[in-house]
Amino acid sequence: MSSPAAPAGSSTPADATETATICHLAGTLTASECAGDWFYAAEGERWPFRLAVLDERDTGVDERTLLLRGSFEHAGGIADDDLELTICNNDVSGSGSSRFGAYTVVGTVHGDSIQIRKLKNVLPKKRRRRSTKKVDEDASRELDKPKKRKKKQKLVARKPPAEGAQLLVKWAGDDGSDREDGRYPCVLRGGQLYGDWEEPVPFDPDDDDWRYGEGAYKQRALDFVARFCAKLPPPPKEPKKRQKRVDIPPVEAIGDLVAEMAEFVADNAPEDIQNAYACSLHPAEYLRRWARGDSLLRPLRGLNVQHPWAPMLLDGSKVIEARTYDIDDKGGFGNEWFWVVETPGKQRQRGQRARITGCVKFCREAVRYTSLDQWRADEDKHRIAAGSDYDWDGRGAMFGWRVERVMVLREPVPGPDRKGTINSKPVPRLVPRDGWVVA
Repeated sequence: MSSPAAPAGSSTPADATETATICHLAGTLTASECAGDWFYAAEGERWPFRLAVLDERDTGVDERTLLLRGSFEHAGGIADDDLELTICNNDVSGSGSSRFGAYTVVGTVHGDSIQIRKLKNVLPKKRRRRSTKKVDEDASRELDKPKKRKKKQKLVARKPPAEGAQLLVKWAGDDGSDREDGRYPCVLRGGQLYGDWEEPVPFDPDDDDWRYGEGAYKQRALDFVARFCAKLPPPPKEPKKRQKRVDIPPVEAIGDLVAEMAEFVADNAPEDIQNAYACSLHPAEYLRRWARGDSLLRPLRGLNVQHPWAPMLLDGSKVIEARTYDIDDKGGFGNEWFWVVETPGKQRQRGQRARITGCVKFCREAVRYTSLDQWRADEDKHRIAAGSDYDWDGRGAMFGWRVERVMVLREPVPGPDRKGTINSKPVPRLVPRDGWVVA
């Protein structure tokens, strides 16, 4: 609801308030709502607004505060608005916020009629003066408190530096040092300080003004770590490793050799061997089935459908497959045959694996559900019961893929190694000649 402010004409308070004006609101204020129009200029275009009264409370003599929430029309859309109004006699003040930012309001109210202005500047909050009685009580309470006893500071003797420590020493009345702090760098040896002077000077750690030199703290920390590590027990001895036989290549070489042989077999194996592995069958089993007259179907992608919906999809009792994405998304799935890969689902028992039980083909266009009533009306088609784990609550996208045709296998065949429709690899399968039940 924000707009460019009008140009300032003078420095008077009234003009300053007009410059900060965002817009004007005029309407009616009842016990349940505040509604009307908002506008930039009195003769300009107007847009509606409506705010519901969420709470009303008395905050003083002839003063009440209202909490309102609603929306207003802006640029062809709807914007949310929160507002808190304080009404004292006929004067109105308060603050609010919308997606355009925070603002304050001032205006008047007469009966049910209200006129207010939204301002850019944020008015300061009311400061409540503390009562004199409260101040006096706090002061007397502070006087009655017993004084805390000061703890005696224990004088701890400073640990003298170790032999060979690098120090910075300062003597009273001596300002001949080149350093800014007036200290002399030196080294402690045999209780005496050696520096850039001719003879060593005796050192008293209690009387002399000294501290460690640059880099000494780091060295002390390293020395402490070295002493700590020296006290640690020695690590256990590792058992002697058996020497590897020279004629056995390392594991990496074996892996490379296996990969190379697999690639060689894939490129040079007979067509029957390649088809057998593509159908997830042993070559001997593939040749046995081929000899009895089984047919090799072209590669198809797999569609995962849990039990019990997979049998419903193939026997015709389920004519819509519910998915959260459209049939044209992610590469498209309309007018294409898919393997129906029946998975055990949540009731999976030990030993159960996914298997192919038939084929399905969907129409090019899917149904988009836009309401719960539409979803419930098709419950006999998608067969997802209300309140179940897979029920739709009306939020998010939901599509219904309409079944065009299905083909049922008399006996299931092994499922693909890589399941699902997205990024799945089409795989062929060997099916008996009379193994189809056309629905």
